[in-house]
Amino acid sequence: MGLRVLLADPDVDELAELSAVLQARGFSVALANSVASAIDRARDTRPDIVLAASALCRPGDLIDQLRADPKLASLPLVILVHIRGGSLPERCIVRTDIDALVAAIVAAPARDTSPESQGELRGDLSQVSLVDVLQLLAMNRRTGTLSVATIMGAGEIRLQDGDVVDAVYRRLEGEKALYRLLGERSGTFTFVPGGEPALRRVDVPTSMLLIEAMRRVDEVSARIADLAPGGDALVAAEPIEADAPPLEQRLHELLQAPRALDELLDEVEVLDLELLEALHAMMGRGLLRRIPRSALVTALASQDKLPILRALVARLAREGYAGPPRLVVAGRESRLLAFAQSMLRIEDALPPATPKPIPPVPHALGTLRFGEAVEVAVIGIPLWSVMSPLWSMSLPGTAAVVRLDDDPAPELDAACEEREVPVLHASALLGLVDEGDPVQVAALLRTTLETVGGG
Repeated sequence: MGLRVLLADPDVDELAELSAVLQARGFSVALANSVASAIDRARDTRPDIVLAASALCRPGDLIDQLRADPKLASLPLVILVHIRGGSLPERCIVRTDIDALVAAIVAAPARDTSPESQGELRGDLSQVSLVDVLQLLAMNRRTGTLSVATIMGAGEIRLQDGDVVDAVYRRLEGEKALYRLLGERSGTFTFVPGGEPALRRVDVPTSMLLIEAMRRVDEVSARIADLAPGGDALVAAEPIEADAPPLEQRLHELLQAPRALDELLDEVEVLDLELLEALHAMMGRGLLRRIPRSALVTALASQDKLPILRALVARLAREGYAGPPRLVVAGRESRLLAFAQSMLRIEDALPPATPKPIPPVPHALGTLRFGEAVEVAVIGIPLWSVMSPLWSMSLPGTAAVVRLDDDPAPELDAACEEREVPVLHASALLGLVDEGDPVQVAALLRTTLETVGGG
């Protein structure tokens, strides 16, 4: 299991939203919506850290009650706040700053005081490498789960009688996940003995895996530096040969639109080194070219219009919703993927805190920032009717739903009508929209904000 987090917040919408983000990073999350339930959950779940909304941390409330209980007094606690700007009080983190929250969770001191935890092995990756840890576990023929928490997310390596039989890291699985984890140099790890692994996706002997991992980590770093110095993106430059290997043909298809190298590495299930070598061969034949990241960025609006947009966005906050206002973009999954990639090439657009989920469920596409404390969260809803019961969960705090296509979606229309969320059609706002073009995506977002904000 991953690091254990107790999340306490009286606002159930924010509780569910932040819980989903942390679980996507690989953490085990227990929930509480009051001081009393937080104390009970802390006793039951033995969390590694408590993240509590400031509303539960007044004098005499959660912090004082935790400190009064000898078994809970040493629990690390972070207070979640909404404010931005200025210096934050000690132990406070803005709840939307996911990187800071993950860093706090990873940095939480290990707790090893209960009898159930005997046999656990804990440590810091800056002091002990995962290769050394796995060698130790293999020598002692241990069975259990090695959980790893890094700033990029959480993962697990599962062992049986000292052999690595499976690994997961963020959305990656098997050997690809294992080699990524073995390349991490900062974070924490915990080995919990016991339990038979449910799956076996790794069949290579552990001794060979570790030797191969050390070779791959160095070669992957060198290939990345060679292919994308300075974080450049790649794009197809010439038609590919008909007899090119299947992997090269797939990469060429994906690179019809510019993509960052880290996006490709996460999206394609092939091992990182093999993927990088295929890209290197394609580059050598002139099939690909580099594009500086700076050349991929487009402005959401001209400098004279940005203050107007900022003022319009400030009007979009929905009463009773504490998070930033939302825009929901709905369409076929393939169109949403292209839309998200284009949106991240807009100035001051931030990527989502969590990777895109594999099932076609509502998910964050990114955040548009308009200076300090003013931002809009952009959520995507893949229009697959089987998942329609989940669509209404994305509507709290939503200023408008933008439809990328005009296919019927009566379930979405009904949910929007119930919550009084306007539905706009991209075709009515701008005509035919190419979601793979960042300039057109910026125009669609800008026009939507102007329409719903009254500009």
